[in-house]
This record gives sequence, C-alpha cells and structure tokens, in this order.
Amino acid sequence: MIKNNSFFSGARFYFLSLLLIICLAAGTSSFAASIGELNKDIAGGETSASEQKASSSALDSQAVKEKNKYEMGLLADLHICDTNLKAVNDVIAAINRMGVDSTAILGDSCKEIGTEKEFDLAVKTIRKLKGKIFAVTGNHDYIYADRKNGDKKVRASASVKKHKLERFREAFGQKSNYFAQKANGYLLIFLSADALDAKPLVTLSGGALKWLENTLSKNKEMPTIIFCHAPLENTFKAGEKLGMRGSSAQPADKLEDILKGNKQVFMWASGHVHIKPSGKHYNSSANLWKNQIRVIHNANINNSAKYFNTLTLTTEYVIVRTYDADKNSWLKKFERKVGHNGKFVTGDGKDDDEKDKDDEQEKDKDDDDEDRDKDDDEQDGNDNDDKDGNKDEPVDLKGIVTPGLGEVKVRDGAWGNVIGKLYSGKFVDIKSVEGDWYIIDYDGKKGYILKQAMVTNSGDNSKLKKMETTATVDVNPAYGLNVRDGAWGDKIGKLSDGAKIEIIGEDGDWYKIKYNGKTGFVYKAYVDVPKASAKRASDDKNKDDSPAKPAAAEAKNDDKDKSKDSDGNSKNQTAANGTKGFEKSGLLNVPERAQRAKENGPLGHSLCGPTSLAMAMEFYGVDKPTVKVAKETKTLSAGGGWQGTYCGNILTAAKNNGFKGSYQKENMTIDSLKAITESGRPVIANVNTQGYWGSGHYMVVTGVKDGKVYVNDPWQGGQRTYSFASFKAQWATRNERAIVVQP
Repeated sequence: MIKNNSFFSGARFYFLSLLLIICLAAGTSSFAASIGELNKDIAGGETSASEQKASSSALDSQAVKEKNKYEMGLLADLHICDTNLKAVNDVIAAINRMGVDSTAILGDSCKEIGTEKEFDLAVKTIRKLKGKIFAVTGNHDYIYADRKNGDKKVRASASVKKHKLERFREAFGQKSNYFAQKANGYLLIFLSADALDAKPLVTLSGGALKWLENTLSKNKEMPTIIFCHAPLENTFKAGEKLGMRGSSAQPADKLEDILKGNKQVFMWASGHVHIKPSGKHYNSSANLWKNQIRVIHNANINNSAKYFNTLTLTTEYVIVRTYDADKNSWLKKFERKVGHNGKFVTGDGKDDDEKDKDDEQEKDKDDDDEDRDKDDDEQDGNDNDDKDGNKDEPVDLKGIVTPGLGEVKVRDGAWGNVIGKLYSGKFVDIKSVEGDWYIIDYDGKKGYILKQAMVTNSGDNSKLKKMETTATVDVNPAYGLNVRDGAWGDKIGKLSDGAKIEIIGEDGDWYKIKYNGKTGFVYKAYVDVPKASAKRASDDKNKDDSPAKPAAAEAKNDDKDKSKDSDGNSKNQTAANGTKGFEKSGLLNVPERAQRAKENGPLGHSLCGPTSLAMAMEFYGVDKPTVKVAKETKTLSAGGGWQGTYCGNILTAAKNNGFKGSYQKENMTIDSLKAITESGRPVIANVNTQGYWGSGHYMVVTGVKDGKVYVNDPWQGGQRTYSFASFKAQWATRNERAIVVQP
C-alpha cells in the first residue's frame, strides 16, 4: 500500500507540474487568446431590421498555428481583367512564395461592373492563393448593373445587388459577407460593403453595423484589426470629384460612434483610393484616425505597379511591410511597427508624434497620385449620386403589384420590418420614391415596396389605339377585376371572373371597354382575349408605331455569330428538334425532372441549374444523372460539397457534352424566347422567383404562346406558366440572361 501511494503521489506531482508549465506558456501575453479561443471564429450574418437570422460561423474553423507570429498578405483593388492578369498572377506568386498564413482580399476584385464573366475570372485567379483567403466586397464587385448607359456605369437594383453579394459569399465559402477570425491573440474583423440602397460607393448595411458593435462589445480585451474596402474618413486627401464621402467607408458618423467606444480597435486595412507607395498619404500622420486607429492604405495592382502589403502579428505589435513584386524586393522605408494603441513602436528615441512629423515632411516632397489613380471611379461616383436619387416620376404616380408574382412584403422602411403584404394585381397610389423603393400609404402608415415588384405609370406615354373584340375576365373569383375611368384612373366599378366584356380600344397595359352604358378601363393581364383579336391589335399597333423587329429575325441575329465554329467552318443551322420534338400543344416536349428528387440527396434543393441542363440535354437524347451533371457544372465539388451554380459553368458543361453551338446571352426578350423555342431549341432562363429577395433560380423555357411563358420548373418537377409581366419582372433581375442549348 505504501508503494502504491508513493507511486500515485509522484504521478500527481508530475501531472501538476506539467499543467503549471502549460498554464505559464499560455499566459505569456495579456492579449493572448486561450487555445480554445484561438481556433474559434466569430459568427457573422446578414440581418435586416425585420429579421435577424441566427448565423453560424462565417467561416469554417481553421487551425491557427501556435507560434509567436501570424502572417497575412493584403491585396486590394485587383480589378482583374485580361490586361492586368499577368501582374496579378505575379503578385499572387510572390505571396505564395512567402508562405503567409492567410491573405485578405480588400474588395474591387472585379474589373468594372461585376458581370458574371468578370466575377468568374476574378474568383478563378484569386483561388490560386495557397493560404487561407478572407474576402470582402468593393463597389465594383456588386453595386452596378451588368450593363452600361453609354460609357457610364449604372446602379443595379436592390435585388441584383443582393444576388451579387450572395454570389460573392458562395464563391469564397463564407457564411456571411461580414465575419471575424481570431489569430495569435488578435481579433480580425472583415466588413464587406453591403448596403442595398445607399448613395456612397462603400457603405455598410445596418445589419453589418449592429453585428460589428455586438462583436466588439464581446471582445473588449482583444486587440482588433478591421479589414474593409474603403478607409476611414480624413486619413488621406480625397479627390475633388468623389469627395471624402465617396472615398471613405460610410456611414462615417455611425462608424465613429462604434469605434470610439471600442479602443481595442487599433488598425484598419483598406484600399479603394488607389494610393501607391509614392503617394503622400501612403504612410503619413494623417493615417492615424482620432489618435486611435492606424489606417493602412493598400495600392491597386496594374502592369506598372505591383505593390502589396503584409502584416506580421506578434504579441506586442504588428509589423507592416510593403513588397514590390516587380523587383522582388521589400521597400525598407515603409516598414512600420504599429502598437496596440495605433501608434508606431520605435527604437530611435523619438516618440510617435515626432516620427510622424518627420514622415510627413519627407512625404511632402512626393507627388500625391491619389486623384490620378481614381480617375476611373470619378465618373462612377458622379453617376451614382444621380442614379440613386429619385428619377423624374409622374406627380400622380400609381402602380399595380406585378401580376403573377404572388404576395409582396410591405416594410416600415428600406429593408425594414415587415408590416404587411400586398397581392398580385393590387392597385396602389404611390406617395413618393426613395432609392429602390416606392412609398405607399398602408393602413394609415408609411409602407415601402421594392420597385421591381410594381408595374407603374412611370414613363407610360402610350396612346389609345382602336380595337374591337369581345373578351372574358380571367381573375381570382375572390377579388374580381376593377373598372377604372381611365388608364391608371379612379375605380368606378368591378367585374366578376368569367364576365364577358366588349373591348373598344387599347392603351398601353389597359383595355378600354364598354361599361354600364359608358366606358371604362381594365388591366390587360386579367383579360382573356381571343388570339386572332390580339394579333390584329398587335398588327395595328405596329402600323402606328415604328417598325418592330420580328421575333424570328431577332432569333436569327442571336445565332448570327454562332454560324461558324472556332475554325471558321460553317455549322448546320437547321432547327434541332431533339428526340422528343413538339407536343401537340406546340410546346417543346422537354423531359421533366425534380431537383429535390430523392436520388439527388440532401443538396438537391440547390441543384436547379444542373437539373435544368440535364432536362435540356435529355431532350436531345443525352441522359445523365442530375448529380453527375452537377459535378460537371461545378455546382458540386468532386467530393460532393456545394459550390454554387454560375451560368458560365452551365455553358461549359453543355459544350463538353457535345452541344458546341450553345451560347449565353443577356438582355434577351420574350419574343426571342418564342422564336428560339419554336425553332426546336430549349432555353435555360436565369430568373429570381422569390419575390425579389435575392434568390436565384434556373428553369427551362419550353415555349411561349397565348400570352404566357411555359417552363419546366425543376423546383416542383413539372410544367409551370407565367404571364408575360410576371416572367419579365423575375427575369429582369438577372438582366434577362439565358443559355440556349443546341448541338
């Protein structure tokens, strides 16, 4: 017994000694995180005033190396395109040689307006980085529509912006576009520009600001670095055209309130203003915001400038260094040690203020190249302030909730709390316009409805045209069809479902009818007009207006550039009707598939793109399992993980399966869909089917007839029809984008 007790006493002493050593090692710094915290991410999530979603971690937990330092690369304003691709690749190669732990992508990775082509190239290039990637958006990544007005960029609608933000999040495997990561005793916070209805180029949403405030309040003792596309106000000289508001992170006042209440934030890394090392404000006393936060400016990358910064996170300070990837050398004079108070840590006997003054005097000799670097954004900035303002609208603005859309949410502010719903066909008086929103009177309260959910009299300069025919009211029996005293006029009566009416004219979206011995107007979407009469009215309209391009001619032009292959050889342009051909109804007999079928597994709910392509290929006789097609479209990784679906990948998969003539096109029309499907070719349309809340979807268009668009919807696994107005409203959010599948 004595021997055993002696043994356990010795073991107990050994164990306690070992535990003491571990505890001492873990406590070398008051700022060091516990081992458990070291590997823990902070949850981030997109929120709105109405619904704050419980978000899981924004990134999968990573094992941070236990060492005395953590190294990061910083890349900003890559604007990746064919002309600067070599320069970007040179910079990425240099970072990979350094073996950094991670790289922060600080926004504006896309060349100009964030089209799918620009975005795909940016993601493909950035993925060449070997370490962990943390990415945030810049204005060029999400705020612009995929088209330009002449040479000017155009602001996208809220739903398109939300789609591009979601696309960005999915591409980089992040569960949110704002998130945090703990590394070597530091809290790293990543903030994307994500506001949907703001004028300044780089604006954080209310949800992001609230998340930031909450996250900082829970980590008061941890030194914090924030990564964002734009710098803090007044830490540089802004160009005259963009001004400080367009050049810095917004809303500046709310950011100031949050940051001043959290002194642990000591560094802010950003790009946006394209300041190179030769610029006066690349490293100057102006970079110290409110005597608290050191702003680290990062240069843009082009063929003549391949500069980037690195951060080395030690227990006492952060070392900032600048590297020239063109000369493969460090710029020694820009090496800085920044303490946890935002001040420089020096060894020359001078205090921080004295060193800053010396730096400022030295920099005064350099040219301030910031304004020249931002020339490409100046026009963008001016245009944006105009584009997001209220356009000229009729004084008496009226609208109808887009027919076929279903219910639309009414909010108490832009992306605010939901206070009610309106249903398709509801007629409303619009009181005012605010950005992407129409403001209405809803039960005595101020209600906000997204513009894309409404058809209005804005820009309706139509004239009354003669038309004589009888028709039938086709409306929900529970509501009936209102009769008005003019197009967009006041209500004078109501017609029941199935009522026969006599049409005597056509005025834009309205029919003029005989009503109770007088005349009235009814909305066209709820009237079933005989096909012959509709055609006759259309012919009359074309005589009155300028000649319209026939649908067949448009389809022919769509194919004009497809008549030869890459070697210049002529391709067969005869209609390929596929193995299934046409149904008696005149629609393409495309086989139906359901994306949520059991064989597609738990990720089936996200396989609309591959399912649509599988249906189109099976129409031609190529029958493949949907999951296999999903891997070919890169929707699923080789290991079965979900990666998102992009039009470019669907097109590539179609061509790899022998459909070499397939092509993708934007700004298409319903007339072109009609002509293409009538020539025997199915079309995969990229739409938004969830009431404009940013959810993308793919469907196969099988035909257009009798005022309706017919589709095979993979979500429900069957045929579905849309009115022209409803389909166009949902298609427009994706720039009328579609893929024509053909041999």
